[in-house]
Amino acid sequence: VMELLWREVRSAVGVDPDLASLREHRAGLPLVCARGEALPFASGRFDVVIALWVLEHLPQPEVVLHGIRRVLAPGGHFLFLTPNADHPLLMANRFSWAFPAVQKLLVPRLYGRSEADTFRVRYQANTPARLRQLAASTGFAIASQRTISDPSYLAFNEPGYRLSVWLESWLPKSRYVHIIGDWVTAD
Repeated sequence: VMELLWREVRSAVGVDPDLASLREHRAGLPLVCARGEALPFASGRFDVVIALWVLEHLPQPEVVLHGIRRVLAPGGHFLFLTPNADHPLLMANRFSWAFPAVQKLLVPRLYGRSEADTFRVRYQANTPARLRQLAASTGFAIASQRTISDPSYLAFNEPGYRLSVWLESWLPKSRYVHIIGDWVTAD
């Protein structure tokens, strides 16, 4: 997303703990190799922090969220998109991580990603209720947080896509596959 937006804002920085991934991105914006637990920026530096498909990987989300909160200016927004651990496919994904050989086999074949681009998921910040708790405990007010349907999650082939459409139509909204949020610093 930053590769699309960075020219439209006053100042943008891309952060990733994976140096190889940073080297692959050549958008021209400043890139910093860092972890969310130790963001190398001054307090109040940013108006917006965006995390797309990040929260599911955090072993200690509270620490990262405190760091994000610290670098946001008063009234700053934390925007995120993350998988909903209450979704049946995510439950299956958690199970598959218990069998690394299966994960190594499935991810490249189903999603076309290399093993190097597949990162351990933790799902410590991946239900609507858990995210509400985390917002409160880390000093954020929730401007918006909702689950959204996305049947393209299994769109690697026609039967997978049809299964996903059916599954999303059957599920209650609270269990839709993604959670999207806009949290605001409560200053």
